[in-house]
Amino acid sequence: MRWDSGPCDPNDARSCHQSARFTPDAQVLTTEAPNPGLSSTPKTRTAALAPGELEAIQSVVDARFEAQMKAGFPCAGAADDASIVIALRIADGRELTQDVTGCVRDRAAAPNSAQALVTIAERYRFVR
Repeated sequence: MRWDSGPCDPNDARSCHQSARFTPDAQVLTTEAPNPGLSSTPKTRTAALAPGELEAIQSVVDARFEAQMKAGFPCAGAADDASIVIALRIADGRELTQDVTGCVRDRAAAPNSAQALVTIAERYRFVR
């Protein structure tokens, strides 16, 4: 999962680029790329998923979700000021990537599986 927003103020302490990678062993690696005016060194942290969250992710990321990643979510699409991108590595080793900003922001598209996955992932973002 990747969150990008902009345009970025190089002196703003808030990061415009963050990602969270979830592993099958219930770990999450969160990375924040700081704005260039502050630091060039990304911050990373690893945490264990909260109890039940791996199961919650697995209940969202099922065969139907994979099919939607392949075909495209009907609500998918970018916004002018930000993007929320899901990357999913499937069994054959390929990585499927889709901008799901429209699925997350559009209330008419709710609820949907992309939004459900982003809601879980949001808890692991760097917050200021």
